[in-house]
Amino acid sequence: MAGYIVGAVRSADAPPSKEMVEEFMAMGANLPADFGFTKIFLGPALKTSEMAEGCPNTSIVFKFASKAKAVEFYEGAEYKAWAAKYGIGTKIKRDMRIIEAPAELFVAGKAYWLALLYHVHDTERFGAYFEAFVAANTKGFTVPLEDGTVAEKVVLEIKWAGPSDFKEEALKMVPAAGDGQPFLPGTMTDQGLVLIGEMPTHAIGKAFKGCVEYKNTMLAPFKKTYTDEAAYEADVKTFMAEIFTRDVRIIGV
Repeated sequence: MAGYIVGAVRSADAPPSKEMVEEFMAMGANLPADFGFTKIFLGPALKTSEMAEGCPNTSIVFKFASKAKAVEFYEGAEYKAWAAKYGIGTKIKRDMRIIEAPAELFVAGKAYWLALLYHVHDTERFGAYFEAFVAANTKGFTVPLEDGTVAEKVVLEIKWAGPSDFKEEALKMVPAAGDGQPFLPGTMTDQGLVLIGEMPTHAIGKAFKGCVEYKNTMLAPFKKTYTDEAAYEADVKTFMAEIFTRDVRIIGV
């Protein structure tokens, strides 16, 4: 197992400066070898959706030798000084999570569904969505790609889902302890849940949420199927407000 710091920028006065990124990467490179600091992803996602829409398009995934090392880095004086210098928490607001997950969680060339979970508002209708998704995912999705080709029988492989040590803006957005609702068996939304799924290519990842079969899973709680984009977008807003709230970013590793 390894530790990961994963997250996303939710608001910012300006894009991260070159100096800010360079200083962060230098700080990581100068860590002792036993931290196992590795950049998995830093930058714009292939696709953002739901609570990620309208936010700055910056997603973050860094790997460490263990969760304990990830926590040590995040809580360290050098990192805190860097964060204060660049206005983390004031000028730049982020949802950050620290998780323990398999060391080979990410593979170069593949796309990843990175979901930061907040609320299950309606467990019955969430169940309808989840059941529809599992059924469609078992069959495989038909995904039209930007180049005009079509990917058949695409499966979103759930690589990891579980709790996190959640930080920064997540402290305001994740339900308070004891106020969570069930998500997957043995997990509750007040645990700062993260879900990471894998798709075969960047092109498929970018197009996945736009396929009609996936849209129909989002509409299942309303007992509807896809007809047009305007109606779908309105239903997605209702889905977020009344059924399930999450920040979804598709990143290409």
